[in-house]
Amino acid sequence: MAPEHIIHALSTSTPKLVRTDDAYAYLQQGDWIAGGCALYAIGLLTFLGKSARLLAFESGNGIEHISVEYMGHIADADGLHTIQAMKHKLLSEFGVRITSSRSITLKLLLQASELIDASWDIEGFSQFIFRNL
Repeated sequence: MAPEHIIHALSTSTPKLVRTDDAYAYLQQGDWIAGGCALYAIGLLTFLGKSARLLAFESGNGIEHISVEYMGHIADADGLHTIQAMKHKLLSEFGVRITSSRSITLKLLLQASELIDASWDIEGFSQFIFRNL
């Protein structure tokens, strides 16, 4: 898939896809912004490969949100954002003041037990993204 088609999918198709019952079945609790952001980000990273990287948004309490950076765009389940727009979204919707954002490796994310639900079917969700985008 061409990069411009991927960007379009991340801004339109993907947010619709993850709001289906089939997608929510991969979460045991929460939603894609409150608890499931890491699963969503891992699924996208698997789909996008080396052209993407995981991005952690942190407050004084640690990592608050995980998203994917792809070609200068920040993707989460709500679509595409700039870094500033993502910080504003987290402050306005959740009252979380983001103090920094940084790249994080998949290995480090998987070791961050507070962000990962052991019951997630990460491989299954990644395949779900592949099949439907």
